[in-house]
Amino acid sequence: MSARPLDGCSKGSLIDLSPTRSSEREEFRLRRRSLTVEARTFGQRAAQARLIETAPVQAAPRLALYRAFDGEVDTSLIEAWATETGKDVVYPRQEPGAPLSFLRVKTWSPRARGPDRPEGERVDLEQGDVVVVPGVAFDFEGYRLGLGGGHYDRTLPTCPALAIGLAFEVQRVPRLPREPWDQPVDLLVTELDVYDFLGREIL
Repeated sequence: MSARPLDGCSKGSLIDLSPTRSSEREEFRLRRRSLTVEARTFGQRAAQARLIETAPVQAAPRLALYRAFDGEVDTSLIEAWATETGKDVVYPRQEPGAPLSFLRVKTWSPRARGPDRPEGERVDLEQGDVVVVPGVAFDFEGYRLGLGGGHYDRTLPTCPALAIGLAFEVQRVPRLPREPWDQPVDLLVTELDVYDFLGREIL
C-alpha cells in the first residue's frame, strides 16, 4: 500500500490495524502517561526549550504545532515564544483518510474524542517552515509510531517543511516495526537531546 500525491501532500488508506503495532502503541502510551509529575514538568519545559534553540526553528518563518493530547509533550511554550518573535503559527486539522491541512486558527471546536478541532484560514507550508510532529514512540532512525490514523504519514512525504518530532526520552526505542508508508522525521527533540537524522549539524 502506498501514498498518492494530493495537493502537495499525499493520500492513501494508511489506518494502522496491525496487532503488533497496536500492542506497542498501548505500551508506549502507558509509558508516557506513567511519568511522574516532576519528570513530566521537567520534560515538558526542557524539550520545548531545546526545540526552540535549534537552528531550523530559530530561522523558520512559520511553525506548524500540535495541541497536546493523551500525554504528549505540550507545545504552549513554543507557541508563546513563536508569537512573541513574530513567527506565523498554524495547527493541523484532521480529516478521515486525508492528509493534514494546516490552519491559522481563529477558533477551536471541542470534540467528544481527541484534541479540539481548529477552525480558520488554511495555510500551505513552504520550504524553511517547520512542522512539529507528535508521536507515541520514535526509533533511532527517526521512524515514528503514531495513534494509527496515518495523518502524518500521508502529509510528510511531499510537504516541504522540515519535520521535527517532539517527545519524552522514554518514548525512544532502537527500532520500531515499519510499514512501506511509514515516514520518518528529520529531527527528534526530547528533554535530553536533539537527534539529527539528516547527518548534519543543526545547532
